Amino acid sequence: MSMAKKKKIDKKRKKKEQTYRFDPVHFFNRELSWLEFNSRVLNEGIDSKVPLLERLRFLSIYTSNLDEFVMKRVGGLKGQLESEFRNISVDGLTPKQQLEMIREKMISDNGKQEEVFFEIKTELKNHSIALLNWSDLDAKEKTYCEKYFEKNIFPILTPLSVDPGKPFPFISNLSYSFGLFLENPISKERIFSRVKIPETIHRWIKLPAESPSKYRYINTSEIILNHLDRLYHGVKIIDVMPFRVTRNADWEHDDEDTEDLLELVEESINYRRLQEPIRLECLKEHLNEQMLNYLMDELDLKEEDIYYYKKNMDYLSLDSLCELDFPHLKYSEWRPVTKPDFMYGSFFEKIKEKDILVHHPYENFKSSVEKFIADASTDPKVLSIKMTLYRTEEKSPFIAALINAAENGIQVVCLIELKARFDEKRNIYWAKKMEEAGVHVVYGVMGLKTHSKIAMVIRQEQNEGLKRYVHIGTGNYNSKTAKLYTDLGLFTTNSQITQEISHVFNYLTGTCLKMNYEHLLVSPVNAKSSFLAMIQEQIKLVKNGCYINS
Repeated sequence: MSMAKKKKIDKKRKKKEQTYRFDPVHFFNRELSWLEFNSRVLNEGIDSKVPLLERLRFLSIYTSNLDEFVMKRVGGLKGQLESEFRNISVDGLTPKQQLEMIREKMISDNGKQEEVFFEIKTELKNHSIALLNWSDLDAKEKTYCEKYFEKNIFPILTPLSVDPGKPFPFISNLSYSFGLFLENPISKERIFSRVKIPETIHRWIKLPAESPSKYRYINTSEIILNHLDRLYHGVKIIDVMPFRVTRNADWEHDDEDTEDLLELVEESINYRRLQEPIRLECLKEHLNEQMLNYLMDELDLKEEDIYYYKKNMDYLSLDSLCELDFPHLKYSEWRPVTKPDFMYGSFFEKIKEKDILVHHPYENFKSSVEKFIADASTDPKVLSIKMTLYRTEEKSPFIAALINAAENGIQVVCLIELKARFDEKRNIYWAKKMEEAGVHVVYGVMGLKTHSKIAMVIRQEQNEGLKRYVHIGTGNYNSKTAKLYTDLGLFTTNSQITQEISHVFNYLTGTCLKMNYEHLLVSPVNAKSSFLAMIQEQIKLVKNGCYINS
């Protein structure tokens, strides 16, 4: 980042600095409060009443959540320390104090996570499922792993060594690596080398078992660790240390002066990839102090940035084990019901008759929200579809339907929010795919992030002219997360609501901002003021002697 851009961001941060008029004792710290939330996720993994494989899934979710927290929130606090900007949180803590408390909490919870993982491993053995280390394998299994390594892993490994002609390699964010000290047998010179575990390989390999009722798995990191000598002929491996690096992802989009939002977000993705390291994770079991100091020096890290695990630090991959076919070790599959209104007849006729509220995941997302857009994409009476997308899945039925609609001659407009954190790359990909198919794609609104989940279908009715059909939801247009998250969705043709939805879309795609919504709460127009007014109304009721039962 240029110095001019850095100064501009620091100046922007200073503008946010506030003097709080409330006593800090009345507030929870934002960062520590979030960590307490993630502790509740971890507690699901600790809870013995939760099915075993689901407990593994919660350990994986805990790690995934924590990674994003470190990248964004810890990265932001570290940025405050390094800049002139010094903000005191509403609960009265400096960035330094918050980082110290965050570290203490993370170390405590990480320790619990590792402890419960080994408990779960032991319990899985009672169900004939073994998660193995290399030392647990018999001769036949080691031979199998050797052949597997040669065929499926060795061709894609890339050793990167440091010498006068090869600088210290770039360590990508959240990558698992092996650091090695190598020795030339003739010169006795020692050099550092790094091998990255490719993200494209399966992390858990099923080993052949003598009995079909026994299931034995080994992590590919164990296989690579015990075959590293295949990568280094003619040199001696002195020591090996697994490690994992996390990079800062806190970067504010200064989009007020940009002329191309797509270009800005693409630039930010590339910049974030190269941001400074802020966390190094390593295993005490394989700790080499000399190598640790070398990595700290090369990555410009301090002791407070180092997090130690005893024997395992790969928890993200545990999620893949939950996909194995052991139904007795998982929650029974939830089967949502189809709303009776949508079981028979025309989808649009049903919505025209009355407003319909759907409650997910209890009521089927596919037979309601997905069907709304899918039916519209092939309906000859539909003239236009307008929709917002924030986070969607890799193979989105909504994007497929929008592309299909455009190919069928329907005018399709889609606002796809490029600034959905950590989903920017996927959203850019889908935005370009839709544009190629003829969809009018809008990349977002300068200075704002569009979280709205709204869709509107305009249909030519026989006796009524043009009629708007609208869906307003609380959750993303994402079929995968709709099976997990609790959300509400409203289908309506109420003209008071649909007309205002039209105004929202006009603002998102144009420059016309309606300022007097009567039936919708729209940010940044009237949402905040309306919520504050409702809070004041409740305060007034309490003062007048009306109490709400808790």
